[in-house]
This record gives sequence, C-alpha cells and structure tokens, in this order.
Amino acid sequence: MTSSHARASVLETLAVAATALLPIVARGAILRRPRIVRMAERADADLRLVRLLQRLRDKHGNGPLRLRVPGRSVHVVLSRADVRRVLDGSPEPFSPANVEKRHALGHFQPDGLLISDPEERQDRRRFTEAVLDTHSSVHELGPVFAAKISTEIEALLRLTGEQLDWDTFSRTWWRIVRRIVLGDAAADDERLIERLKSLRAKGNWAYLTPSDKHHREIFLSDLREHLARGGGGSLAERIAAQPDSAHVAPESQVAHWLFAFDAAGMATFQALALLASHPDKPRDHEHLRASVLEALRLWPTTPLLLRDGEGGTVLILAPFFHRDDTVLPYANDFEPEIWLGGRADPALVPFSGGPAVCPGRNLVLHVTAKVLASLFATHDFMLDSRELVKPLPGTLDPFGLRFAMSSREVVSSGT
Repeated sequence: MTSSHARASVLETLAVAATALLPIVARGAILRRPRIVRMAERADADLRLVRLLQRLRDKHGNGPLRLRVPGRSVHVVLSRADVRRVLDGSPEPFSPANVEKRHALGHFQPDGLLISDPEERQDRRRFTEAVLDTHSSVHELGPVFAAKISTEIEALLRLTGEQLDWDTFSRTWWRIVRRIVLGDAAADDERLIERLKSLRAKGNWAYLTPSDKHHREIFLSDLREHLARGGGGSLAERIAAQPDSAHVAPESQVAHWLFAFDAAGMATFQALALLASHPDKPRDHEHLRASVLEALRLWPTTPLLLRDGEGGTVLILAPFFHRDDTVLPYANDFEPEIWLGGRADPALVPFSGGPAVCPGRNLVLHVTAKVLASLFATHDFMLDSRELVKPLPGTLDPFGLRFAMSSREVVSSGT
C-alpha cells in the first residue's frame, strides 16, 4: 500500500473504529461473547458497517483508504479488485501473520500455521494440507467421518425431544469434532475444549493480557497425548503417518483446527436456520455445502481479514463485500445457488482466499453438510426463536436460535 491512497479524516477514522472495528472486537474475535453477540444482532451491527463503508467509498473512491492511526499505517480495502490483489499476494508480500493476530492466537497455538514466520510456514502448510486432504473435495476418510456424524446426530435426535437449541447442538457438535480430529477415545473429553475456550478468551484481548503459559502447556500436553494414541479413522491417525519435521508442531496446528471447528459449528446452526426458513430449497449434499457457504457469506465467522505488508496493515472487512447491495443483487437474500453455478463474486471470501486460503475448507464443508443431511434425514425443523425473512438481518446470533423439531416417518426403499 502506498502513501498516495486517500486519507480518512479524524472523524471518519473514529467512525470506522466505532462502527466497524470495535463491534467485531467486542463480540470476541477469538471466542464469541454471547451477550455482546445478542446486542450486536439487535443493533444490526454488520449492516451499519456496510452502510458506513459504502459512504466512504462513494466519497473517496475505490482505492484503499488510509486511516489516521497514530504510529501505524492502516488501510481499509474498499474495492473488490483489491480484495483479490491482497489475498492473491498472501503470504508474500501481504503476510497473514499480522501482529495483532500473533498475540491473539499465540495464547493457545504459539506455533500455528496462521502466525508462522516464512521459514516455518512452508513445512506447516505442507503438513496441514496433507492431513486435511486440502485438495480433495471429500477427505480420504470422508466415509468414516460421515459414519461418526450419523451416529452422533441419531443420538442427539433420540434424546433431545421436540426442541433444539444451541447448547444441545453444541455438545453434540464438539463430540463429532473430537472424534474426527482426535479419535473416538477423545469423544467425552469436554475438559479439553473448556481449557481451549479459557485460553481463547484470553486471546480476545490479544497483547492486553499476558499469556497463561502454564495452562497453555497443560492444554497442548493433553493434545499431544491424544495425538500419540493416533486414534483410528481420525485426523490424528493421518498425523501419525506424516514424516517428522522440527518445524511442524502438530499440537499447535490441531489447536487451530479445533478453534476453526467452533466457527464451523456456528455456521452449521445458522445454515439450519436458513434452511428451516426456506423449505423450498433443495437439500442434497451439494446444496447443503452451498447453504453453509451462504451462512458464512451472510454472517462471516471471520469478519476481519488482516494482512501486514511493507506499506502497513491492511484491513478487509468481509461483511462489506459479502452484503454490498450496490453490487450484489442477492446481497441480503439466501441464494445458495450462487456457489453452484459460478455466480459467486470473487470478493466473497468465507474461507479467505489466494495461496493462504483456509486449508480446511473442503473438510469443513463436508462435515457441516453431513451434519445437516443427518438432521434432515428423519426430522423437520421450524425456527421458533425468530423469523428469517427477506431481507435477511445483517447480524444473526447463533446462540439464540431455537428450533421446534418433529420426526417424520422414513419410508424404507427395501421390499
């Protein structure tokens, strides 16, 4: 980014901070704060963000807008072309290992891929792609994962009754995640996730709170023990098959996968709300994958993409590009078909983009679609916490969603 970019006024900088950045930080960038998320939904916070950036773009043009931040060079991306330029230029010259991100994620994954130095990043990316089977639309262990999902969802539906809320869904979601990532022996290890949540809560404050190295090491040690078992039919099994490398630090990579699966659970629950509110939409596997992508477009779980380069820090505010109704005719609608017919705008980045795109994209979409398919296989769902009607809200609190559910008779194809 160069010094010739338009400069925001002091008041405009304060408006970006108050309307775009502070609400994201307040909700919890690393661990969501449910009470603040609920307040953000009531204020329709992300729609306010979109409207502000539209006004700034109309005034200053499409070039990145430099904010007046003392001692820092901070640029807000306002054009869709610059979204692609920055992401296609990651990790060089635009590094994902942004300084704030390093401090925030370092609380629980000190050697994570996302915050790695260039010399370590290559080995960690190679390891991650091999374990997550990044370049396959369905993971090699996909059928095994699908069986685990079916078993857990069947148990959930059998024991839940007639209403499904976030807490009930979340307990089953984490059992699924632990079985897929660490193996069946980890299914009941709720303490592991609670420790992770405690460390992530500290990460919300980035460098404003000291790292709890003692509890971080307990958490990472527990992860190492699970990985040492190499649980059959899990990512841990694939980790055990990878060649040794001094740079990889598998436990830090796994800590990040668990963190990312939390966001995937929220997106799955929001996709369930969308599908329950739009019973006319198809529910085959590809449409379910697309529905999760739509949930992530409408309500990004990573609303702020940060990159550091020679010109300073670059901010990409995903809600602006995902919900810009001056560009996207479907901005505020549920349109999963855009992900199937090649109509998705290049600036839609639910899993980031470019060479640093999330390596777990296909695995997450496979798992989330299988969860939704298992839910809909025998039950109907009706959203009873609120209505999701057109135009869809700019912010949606997943923790407040509740569904009335009813079983239906499944006709056997046998004779």
